[in-house]
Amino acid sequence: MKTYSVSEISDGKVTCIAEDESRIVLPASSLPPTLREGDILRFEESEATVDNKATQNKRAQMLAKQKALLRKNRRRRGK
Repeated sequence: MKTYSVSEISDGKVTCIAEDESRIVLPASSLPPTLREGDILRFEESEATVDNKATQNKRAQMLAKQKALLRKNRRRRGK
């Protein structure tokens, strides 16, 4: 089993990035129709599915990082 993060969806192609930073580009038509940028794809036996739990966890982590950066920037500016 291998997992990828969906980096970009454009012109019928989906760019995915693995944990080791390797990239693959796949036709969007071969993937779930509800796929969105930022989703985590799980490939098992040549079938791709969206890992909803991993996607939610990743989005929560990114949101926490963004909030921490905003707080840090506000403290620098003295607000």
